[in-house]
Amino acid sequence: MRRMIAASNAKRAGTAADITDAVAFLVGSSASFISGTDLLVDGGVTALAAG
Repeated sequence: MRRMIAASNAKRAGTAADITDAVAFLVGSSASFISGTDLLVDGGVTALAAG
């Protein structure tokens, strides 16, 4: 886990608040025109793995 955190863009483990903030955004009016996409909330780990 420490290696994954060190290699991530965020340099920290995710929290429940990180997920709830993303959900709050998606259900809010700011996201009213977003459809059919994935929102990755992983601190950049997926982007690094795709390399």
